Amino acid sequence: RLYVSHLGKISTVDASGTVTDIVTDLPSSGDHQNNQMTIGPDGKIYFGQGAATNAGIVGLDNAYPFVWLMLWPDVHDVPPKDIELEGETFLTPQPNNVLARQGRLLSWWSNFTYAVASLFARDKEASMLVRTGAFQQFGESGADRIKGQVKGNSAILRMNPDGSGLEVYAWGIRNPFGVMWSPDGQLFVTNNGYDERGSRPIANAKDDILLIRQNGWYGFPDFVNGLPVTDPQFRSVRGPSPDFLLENHPPLEQPWLTRPKHAGVTKLDFSPNSLFGAAGQMYVAEVGSEAPITGEDTTKAGYIVVRIDPATKRAETFFANREPGPEGLEYVTTRGPRHPVEVKFSPDGNALYVTDIGVIHGGLAGPGPFPMPIPGSGVIWRITREGTSATPPANLSPQPPRSTPAAGR
Repeated sequence: RLYVSHLGKISTVDASGTVTDIVTDLPSSGDHQNNQMTIGPDGKIYFGQGAATNAGIVGLDNAYPFVWLMLWPDVHDVPPKDIELEGETFLTPQPNNVLARQGRLLSWWSNFTYAVASLFARDKEASMLVRTGAFQQFGESGADRIKGQVKGNSAILRMNPDGSGLEVYAWGIRNPFGVMWSPDGQLFVTNNGYDERGSRPIANAKDDILLIRQNGWYGFPDFVNGLPVTDPQFRSVRGPSPDFLLENHPPLEQPWLTRPKHAGVTKLDFSPNSLFGAAGQMYVAEVGSEAPITGEDTTKAGYIVVRIDPATKRAETFFANREPGPEGLEYVTTRGPRHPVEVKFSPDGNALYVTDIGVIHGGLAGPGPFPMPIPGSGVIWRITREGTSATPPANLSPQPPRSTPAAGR
């Protein structure tokens, strides 16, 4: 069967094309969703479930540009384990009032979301300011203890192949996007770091690659790259210095490897043998920055595939853009790769396939609040070892003009 992880559910597709939902009602209506799946040595399916918010607090960033607060005002982070809260709260303007007062200055999309939200908010009290607590819906702040749920956010979940026996395997992971077992039976996960946005902005957060241990806690929402959010380096000019949200912290697992901030680590795979390269090498796709939505920092990172030696943790660029476009259009007017999101070896280990979602342009400075994808610009790259046959399998369509990895790689 083919297993598909999509918004809020996991489904199977059999040979006849029949789709069967085997897990539903996953908490995926916020910023991040349920992500990659992998089959473990125990025959169970493991997958990531991202956080609903940037840093544990529902705020204006979830109304504009992410919109979902306007449509589903009861959405918030759900802990996968029982937690106790410090009582930290955040005072925020009502998004309806903010959009109403700035409507003439915002894009057409903001006006549209305000109009839609008004339909949903007619029975709500139209106060100017609201106070919101951690792991609670927008405008609520009274809870000091919250019971965990298996279908919680920021977790690695596992289940039987038929969807039964769903359980929490590890937690405290902001956005576990890539989930993959190594040849020697270790579970690795890529984790996207915090953004400098919302009611609790966190600056200078890098991306992580995590080695997952069962029942391990990896720090969300109170640690960044293995350090407390109270460290001065994480103070943002967009808000107050972040304090802890949880009263008590479980033992903290440290990152296996840290990648640059906003590199956008996505999916990963391992070379199964020596046909392509050194057996056991890790390959990680990095989709790149989503600035300015993720913050004001315009540092260029990602847009590449990296190769990592698990023995030394040495990372080097493997597949990169050799001919970038002009400044501001580096990953638009180029042959690519542009925004790689997945790497996958062929069953025989002879070729590496890279999913590149293509040109994404715009953002807050563009025609709407979201980056705009350009239809037809996505590519599946097929990379083979130099000196071996580049002929694709017979059932593949003809290749686009061939690109090559970085020199010497």
